[in-house]
Amino acid sequence: MSSKKSIGILIERELLSKHLEYTLQTIFADFLGLTYEILLPSEWKEENFELSLFYGDKIEKMENCQIIIHPSDFWSNFLQKDSMPQLPLNHYTGTELKKVIKRKTLPILFVSEKRAHSDRDFLIANKQVIMNIDIFASIFFMLSRYEEMIIEEEDEHGRFPASKSFSLQAEILTRPIVNEYLEFLWYWMKKIKPELTRKEKQFQLYLSHDIDELKLWTLRKRIAFFIKTIIRDKSLIKLLNFCWRNFLWLFMFPKNPFKFINQQSNKFYVKSHFFFLLDGTSKYDNRINYQSKKFQRILQYLEKNGHEIGLHSSYSSHLHLEQLKKEKKLLQRYTKTPITSVRGHYLRFKVPTSYSLIDECSFKIDSTLGYSSSFGYRAGVCYPFRPYNIRTQEIASFYEYPLIAMDVTLISKKRAGLKPKETQNLLESLMDEIAFYQGTFVLLIHNHSLENLEYPWRRIYKNVLKHYSTIIDNE
Repeated sequence: MSSKKSIGILIERELLSKHLEYTLQTIFADFLGLTYEILLPSEWKEENFELSLFYGDKIEKMENCQIIIHPSDFWSNFLQKDSMPQLPLNHYTGTELKKVIKRKTLPILFVSEKRAHSDRDFLIANKQVIMNIDIFASIFFMLSRYEEMIIEEEDEHGRFPASKSFSLQAEILTRPIVNEYLEFLWYWMKKIKPELTRKEKQFQLYLSHDIDELKLWTLRKRIAFFIKTIIRDKSLIKLLNFCWRNFLWLFMFPKNPFKFINQQSNKFYVKSHFFFLLDGTSKYDNRINYQSKKFQRILQYLEKNGHEIGLHSSYSSHLHLEQLKKEKKLLQRYTKTPITSVRGHYLRFKVPTSYSLIDECSFKIDSTLGYSSSFGYRAGVCYPFRPYNIRTQEIASFYEYPLIAMDVTLISKKRAGLKPKETQNLLESLMDEIAFYQGTFVLLIHNHSLENLEYPWRRIYKNVLKHYSTIIDNE
């Protein structure tokens, strides 16, 4: 070997698989930026590596291997229903966690039952770190969306429901559990080899806007809504408040959300990402006249000011390759810059079919992977990552930017139902947590929310950008 590699990863032969190789590549190469080599124990020479890690149960002759991780039964029960993590979860409670992940406990998704050390899941002995916490299976489970291959239930829009997700049931949906595992592993790697260095990351705000239609309110819609409100509400106070809000909207409210977004983004040096809904075959589609001069002027305005134009793919396109290709080609006709990013309408996404379609259309970024009904970490991570197709055992060429929070989710009474101050506090809290991990906060605020006088989204929007700017200035 010409040069010493950072990490030697020893894997028992029966554990080797494309699934595990993907997991190791994502952890060590993509996230940590380390060089590593996967070997069988018989191929290992200690002097070739700065640090050696063994993943298996047969620990004989592994006394010089610094980290030993015992596997769970996950891999041997792969794609069977009993391979799912069991509730309630156990938790690791090491004192280092407060420093490493700013929490007191670490949920354990998968644990080795074969190697119990006096009921402990973690042991330091003879200059070795030995753990029964199966970090690799846990990270693969989250990133691959494994459970979405096992659980066949769907909501009314054919989506995997948050209510059926393991993360929600285990009360870890609002925790970036993959990042927590990563920091836990890195802490002990550094403890053993302090000279190890990892790839530097920087906190980013991926500020995005789904454009379902160019304008929510027209004068005609306002008048119709006004009449409907008069008939519905018998309260004089409500009626007067409504009249006042409409007066403000008509004569004082700057109605162009695109101009507002551009002004605020430029003020805080943030690039916004606009996803336009074109074409489609369902009643939920075709809300934009893409042949209109107004649409084309908006695209030109946004591109001129340095923002990114992406495709908000139609309701059924997540399962239909030709439709997705058609929509990308159609949007590309009206833009100067290449269309490289996509987000599905209604956040419709099917694992693993949608992965293949996105790849075949040569997109570089997707940001659909979030829940419409809940905020949080659907894939357990706040880093962009390359998805994995369990069926074909292939790693995607594009990057998934997991959607963390969406405006409609936060304020809808059927969902989180937050008041304005609660929304503001939540978004700032999410930003602070993601900044701690130097991750990417993917936030979705529709253009129609910024036309809304009923909820102060413009004020919240400004405060979000101010908070982001403060974080960046303090780094």
